[in-house]
Amino acid sequence: MVLADWVIIFIIGLNIIDGLRKGFITAFFGLLSVLGSIFAAMYYHKDISALLNKRLLLNQKIKELLAEKLTFLPGTQGLPGITDPPPSNNILEVFKGTWYHFLIKEPGDLILGSLDIITPLADFFVNIISFFMLFIAAKLVLSAANIIFNKLVKTGGLSGLNKTLGIIFGGIKGIIIIMLIITFMIPFLSVNPTGFLNTAFNSSVLAKYFYLYNFIPPFLAGFTI
Repeated sequence: MVLADWVIIFIIGLNIIDGLRKGFITAFFGLLSVLGSIFAAMYYHKDISALLNKRLLLNQKIKELLAEKLTFLPGTQGLPGITDPPPSNNILEVFKGTWYHFLIKEPGDLILGSLDIITPLADFFVNIISFFMLFIAAKLVLSAANIIFNKLVKTGGLSGLNKTLGIIFGGIKGIIIIMLIITFMIPFLSVNPTGFLNTAFNSSVLAKYFYLYNFIPPFLAGFTI
């Protein structure tokens, strides 16, 4: 056995011990609260954004704030703009100049007065706010469910079963973590076939099984948002 094998054993062993210590309910809901919150936020944040924009006019308020603070951006003034900002050593002025040059097609052209940068920026901030609102709300709900189920398990005298299932869940979690690590290593292994990572991977007794039976790459390939 080589170093890679010991790393794999360590990761699985650590997760098994963690599952035993926490029990199945806490370990399961701990993972579910993170993954569930992320998926809920990813899929439904735009609905919350639409609600915030409709009820609170949040995008309009952010647009007004951005227009007030970022006056150097195109679309914030009523005028088409100028072709070149005055040269300056000031970092903010240099940043402004970058925006000007980015929008000018050729020397002498005016900034595209019709280009609206503020609106997509405002929409972006609304979506970010909605995402984190949903993430926090979902995590609170799932954390509350974790507390309730833990109390039911202790009241029902199922602590032993909870610990046993925690060991199994911890082992499965460790295996999935290793598969994730290998999945993200694949591009690096392809780039340098004779490098250290490839040598360690090919010398490992256990790593090849996690590679052959890795279900994560096909899942990611078929996953769309």
